[in-house]
Amino acid sequence: MTGSGGDQGPFVVSAGPWRILLLAPLLVIAGLVFLSLALVMLYVDVANVAGRLALWGAALGLAALAIYFLLLAAALAMRVEVAPDALRLRLPRWQSVLPWFPWIRAAIPYAEIAAVETRDEVYSSFGLTSVQTVYSIASKAGRRIVLGFTSPLATWNYPFDEAAARIARKAGIAVTDRGAVEVGGIIRSIIKGTPPWSTASIGANARATARRRAALAMQIAFAMVVAAVALRACLPHGP
Repeated sequence: MTGSGGDQGPFVVSAGPWRILLLAPLLVIAGLVFLSLALVMLYVDVANVAGRLALWGAALGLAALAIYFLLLAAALAMRVEVAPDALRLRLPRWQSVLPWFPWIRAAIPYAEIAAVETRDEVYSSFGLTSVQTVYSIASKAGRRIVLGFTSPLATWNYPFDEAAARIARKAGIAVTDRGAVEVGGIIRSIIKGTPPWSTASIGANARATARRRAALAMQIAFAMVVAAVALRACLPHGP
């Protein structure tokens, strides 16, 4: 997942062979399963117009999920290299949590980097809160590039925090924490994008509250999975 070496050598953030070997097939299979289900729903014969429209809507949703999983699989090819002479990037163009095209391929001298910034983005969907910590750079020419994001609650994150710290040291600046911003729903953010990086923070107290709610949402999701597995185990099985 990372390349070794001090500040004098390269520091690399990438998926690594094990993540690609284990995760990429799962994401591709999930994408193909959802795509197959979408195609099946398109060919289901329903005489009722309302029922047909409902099936088409479900098919559209499944197709969107299929595309999302396939894009996540492609995003495993991303690479951030903090090299001695320049920052070398091979990244998707993030549209909220969606890795999109065209990809960014660039070698940016550290003298051209004006800022290295991070912030929490707070999402609210279906009454549940999630938080992701985003890392980005801004060039002196005004270009903003999102490096990637992590979850404050996860332990399997890419080390974008370490990469950001190293980039800032190379550029002779400090990492700026922009606090937290409210994004809203995930689907809306994919369509319209996230708030500009100049957006004012919601404040330290609201940020802490959002993180607590995100932790609670994760606990609820985990409890639901455990309950579903337990219920399935308790149900009588056929001969």
